[in-house]
Amino acid sequence: MMKQLTTLSSLLFSTAIIIYSCQSMEQRRENQDQDSTTMMTEKHSETVLTDIPFAIAQNYFVQNDAQLPEDPKITTQSDFDSIFGNATLMGEDGKSTPIDFEQQFVIAVVLDQSEFATKIEPMDLRKLDSEKIQFRYTVTVGERQPYISQSALILVVDKKHEATVVLKRED
Repeated sequence: MMKQLTTLSSLLFSTAIIIYSCQSMEQRRENQDQDSTTMMTEKHSETVLTDIPFAIAQNYFVQNDAQLPEDPKITTQSDFDSIFGNATLMGEDGKSTPIDFEQQFVIAVVLDQSEFATKIEPMDLRKLDSEKIQFRYTVTVGERQPYISQSALILVVDKKHEATVVLKRED
C-alpha cells in the first residue's frame, strides 16, 4: 500500500512537471501580463482595464506656475513634481496615489485654465503599434464657476507598456 502511494505521488509530480515544462512562451508571457495587471490593480484601487491597464492618480493639482507639458508622457519624479503638487486631504481616501517611477510612468492630460467646471473622462488606452500607444478621452464642460481652475487627468501605467503617447480627444 505504501509503495503504491509513493509511486502514485511520483507519477503525479512528474506529470505536473511535464505539463508545466510544455507551457509555451506565449502562455508564460500571458501569465506574466496577468500578474503585472494584478500588481497594478492591487497598488491602485481605481485601475481601468483596457488594452493597456492604467490607474487614475488621485489628489494631485496642477501647480500655478507649471508649464503645460509638451509630451503627455512623464517618466521621472522631478518632471512630475514640476507640474503637479500633492492635494492631500484628511481621511483614508485623502492620500495622493503613490507613483513609482522605477516601475511606472504617467500620462498627463492638462487643459488650459478655465472659469467653467471641466471634467476629463478616460475612454481607453490602446497599443497602436510597437512604438505608439493611444489614449482616448472626452472632455465635458459644465457650468460657469466663480473661480478659475485647471483640469487634469493623470494615468499611471506599467513601464512595460512605455512607448510614444498619442492623445486623442473625442467630442
